[in-house]
Amino acid sequence: MSSLNVSDENFKSERDVVKEERRLRVENPPFGRLFEVVLDKTFTTHPYKIEPIGSMADLDAATIQDVRDFHSLYYVPNNATMVVAGDLDPEQVIRWTEKYFGSIPKGKPIPRNVPREPAQAAERRTVDYHPNTPLPAVVLTYHIPEAGQADTYALQVASNVLSGGESSRLYKRMVYEKQMAIAAGGDAILLEDPGVFFYYAILQGGQKPEDGEKELLAEAQRLRDEPVSGEELVKAKNQIISGLVFGRQTDQDKADSIGYARVILDDVTYVNRQLAEFQKVTAADVQRVARAYFSPENRTVVYMLPEAMRPGAKTEGKPGAGKSEVKNP
Repeated sequence: MSSLNVSDENFKSERDVVKEERRLRVENPPFGRLFEVVLDKTFTTHPYKIEPIGSMADLDAATIQDVRDFHSLYYVPNNATMVVAGDLDPEQVIRWTEKYFGSIPKGKPIPRNVPREPAQAAERRTVDYHPNTPLPAVVLTYHIPEAGQADTYALQVASNVLSGGESSRLYKRMVYEKQMAIAAGGDAILLEDPGVFFYYAILQGGQKPEDGEKELLAEAQRLRDEPVSGEELVKAKNQIISGLVFGRQTDQDKADSIGYARVILDDVTYVNRQLAEFQKVTAADVQRVARAYFSPENRTVVYMLPEAMRPGAKTEGKPGAGKSEVKNP
């Protein structure tokens, strides 16, 4: 935090490391581009549409001065939160903090002019073809409130009802009963600004994405039309609550929870009331949020398809491989 010693040589070396990481995590694996495509199509304005690693063009365009400017602006005490957890003497922690951090000067005011994502007014649809997509995949996304808002607890319970393991509704319907998918699931991604609820199916070879979409939508509609059963509700809540409890066993776990509450929610008390918020969720709450957010006008539909499924394509080497076709309703 007090200094940055970066030469042109190690800048280029580390940039190459990040580029290789992008190849390994995004460009080379099957479905490695899935979140990159889905977020880009779900968000139109907010920076959430861009994954943190950026594109190869972004990395190629980066300069050593960009790194220095970023460090001098953001790696400063007035933009830092330190969490210390464990069997400790608070006064000693304060003395150590003053000793090791007190001499670092305060930085400039941190810009917080992040553009807000406008409300979505109509369904959006995208078809993405790529040689590295081995099977058809269908992803549905919906905009939801930011982390900590009241509706997010019921939305997380709804997520577990739909996709919490192999006994969840989506997996049972599409993998076991219909035998049309090799995987189905989803999650509520809660962020500092309004996030996204998504669920998906990776279909068996030869299955039509339109049929996969129909089955996904049927389960979303079922949540809207009828309350979940008492058994499903208890199971979904227990999955979440047990995950939270077991996720706070170590000092590191506790520090992570406190840091998240402070930095993302600006409310440290969140760590002590989070379990109670989930325990209060009812079947009526789950149905209410499904009706509020799982609407056609709030929906983005993404088909990720093998290049071989492109109409009239013979795939390899064909110009335009990997490009998306956006279809408006």
